Amino acid sequence: VSTGPDANPAATQPPQPEAQVDQPPAPTSAAVNHAVINQILPDIIPSAMRTISGTLRVPVRLSVDANGNVTDATLESPGPSKYFAGKSLEAARHWKFKPAQVGGIAVPSTWSLEFQYKQSGINVVPERTTP
Repeated sequence: VSTGPDANPAATQPPQPEAQVDQPPAPTSAAVNHAVINQILPDIIPSAMRTISGTLRVPVRLSVDANGNVTDATLESPGPSKYFAGKSLEAARHWKFKPAQVGGIAVPSTWSLEFQYKQSGINVVPERTTP
């Protein structure tokens, strides 16, 4: 039995970032947007997800108060499915944002969320439109 530095080669090598391999990718692109504090994905039944061919897009416009809370959500376009439009609108109302600031003062803002549905999952692209 060797007790020198070669006895345990793993002990001399830096730890590998294996934990990152096991983590699933972020469910939406909103996870990298630092202005989004809390995002809610629609709860879609699996049988409805299986009916999608290509990408189904549902754009939602949000009014957000100076505290970062959604005060109003409207469909920019309902798209081809009332079901997905309704679920998108319902989820969007529960989002929370870091308050927008102008001159160091928190102000209301407007956001556009594009819910993108594919058989493989849901992606949401958030974009602040004002200020």
